[in-house]
Amino acid sequence: MRIKLAVIILFMVFIAVPVFAQNQNGVGSTRNANATSTAGAEGKEKNATSTEKSKAIREDAINKKENAGQLKNKAANEHRSAVANFVQSLLDVADRQALGGIGEQVREIAKQQNDSEEKVTSDLEKVKNKNQIRKFLFGTDFGATKEIKKEMQDATKRLNELKKIKGEVVNLEDKAILEEQIKNFQEEINNVLTEVKNEEGKFSLFGWAKKLFI
Repeated sequence: MRIKLAVIILFMVFIAVPVFAQNQNGVGSTRNANATSTAGAEGKEKNATSTEKSKAIREDAINKKENAGQLKNKAANEHRSAVANFVQSLLDVADRQALGGIGEQVREIAKQQNDSEEKVTSDLEKVKNKNQIRKFLFGTDFGATKEIKKEMQDATKRLNELKKIKGEVVNLEDKAILEEQIKNFQEEINNVLTEVKNEEGKFSLFGWAKKLFI
């Protein structure tokens, strides 16, 4: 009787072990599938967020370019258009890059330059549209020219950063786009600084005195 009982117990254990192992494997597979699904969902969410960021910046740049004709000054108009082209080209590159890394860096530079444009355009308008009599007496708006030069220094730093990023880009098309945009925007920086230099160099009766307090 005892032998029969032992045989039955052993038989039940023999059957139960594989079933238990199979259940455990099923649980593990489910966990792995859930983890993979979660990672995939997070990746899609990040991708959607990056796309939304690009879309918002792009729309803002396009709107500014479309309204550039409302500016009273040619230099301000041209700067706004140049920045809009620069920003959109950078966003095209950023959206083609993998999540994080180069794509995010390029997108951030585009955003910073897009934000800077408003300050520069506004100050260019102040400088170029100042009353001619006031210019003759007191010179240009030296406070505005100072801010423009500061923004151009920041823009130059961004271009230097972009040059470093360009070296890490594998896609030859994107690398060529960045190289072209760096060259074009460097020319725009030089153009803006030339406008500022010309304004500051114009003769005025008391401009020299005003400079002392800027």
